[in-house]
Amino acid sequence: MSNISVLRMIASTLRTEQNRSVARMRPSFFTTSATPCKNHHKLCGYMAGLHSHGDHPEFPSFQSAWEAVTEVGATLLDDFEEQLWSEQGRKFIHGTRKVSVVDTKNDDCTVTRKLVLNERPNLVQTAIQVESIAAPYCPLSPSPPLLTQTHLGGLAMAVPFWRLNNSETKSSPHCVLIGAGGCSLPAILACHIGNAPSVVAIEPCREVLLASKLWFGADESAKFSLVCQTGNDYLQSSLCRAIDVLIIDADDGLAPPASMRTQSFWESIALPTLSHNCVVGVNVIGNQNERDELQNVLRKTLPAHYDVISVSAPPEAGVSSRHALFFAIPEGILQGTYNFENFVDMPHCWKKEVDSSYLSHGKN
Repeated sequence: MSNISVLRMIASTLRTEQNRSVARMRPSFFTTSATPCKNHHKLCGYMAGLHSHGDHPEFPSFQSAWEAVTEVGATLLDDFEEQLWSEQGRKFIHGTRKVSVVDTKNDDCTVTRKLVLNERPNLVQTAIQVESIAAPYCPLSPSPPLLTQTHLGGLAMAVPFWRLNNSETKSSPHCVLIGAGGCSLPAILACHIGNAPSVVAIEPCREVLLASKLWFGADESAKFSLVCQTGNDYLQSSLCRAIDVLIIDADDGLAPPASMRTQSFWESIALPTLSHNCVVGVNVIGNQNERDELQNVLRKTLPAHYDVISVSAPPEAGVSSRHALFFAIPEGILQGTYNFENFVDMPHCWKKEVDSSYLSHGKN
């Protein structure tokens, strides 16, 4: 039986039991000879995401799908997991309600490790290369996140942009990243910004923090600080000092979250924390109108000498036009020579997109 057949079997079983339980206050899902995964099989969160996400979801919400899939016989989920490994070379090495970590053996025998947020299983939050399946990862000399798996590594370009406008400054920039995820991005920044890195990664989800510490090297040996807090709370706390590079990689289905798209957020919370020559990078997901609205908010809020450019993901990333990276940078610095080496995967591809964005703004 193929993995697709097993997936369809699970979906069919869930649908049947959902229909049977309509009249009950709390669904009493099907019983099989297999033992229900009461202890939460590591596939449960990912499966719940698959069946509650997309254009035609099996369940109206992630919560309802989670409740259903945790009643599925563990043997059925074991079979699906085995098929994923034998046919696709994918091994789930970690899984909670909200987070999955998947190692994939590629055709060239390399291994890619991905962090997936289960409520949006179609998006890869972090992707790195590791030595083998379930191998520990120590990011002392990290490689940039793989562009062919996720374009979010492009946010690291904020540091080369900052350097262009601060070439005479010997100190390293103080960087704050909101939405740490698997922490591959703060690891890159800490490794390459200078001899005394000052990088703070903010992540509000404890399940994400656990996965990043267990499987992405974000433990006590990391060269950056990891704080469990919301971005808004951190920016307004006494812990926050003047920020040279602010990167926002947070989302609530849209990126950035609704709370970080408003003029009041940028005026009252973000702007007071920024240094004079800071650079801001933002992961943006939305339609053209939503992107235009955010760009206008940034232009109204930031000082007049700032440009706000929208950089598309290179074609190699394979993402839709709904995805872009915004950078707020002091005007004119892109007329200089910028070098993205060590900060991003396929730097020549990113340079092409930055050049195209800058030209579209009529600055050259």
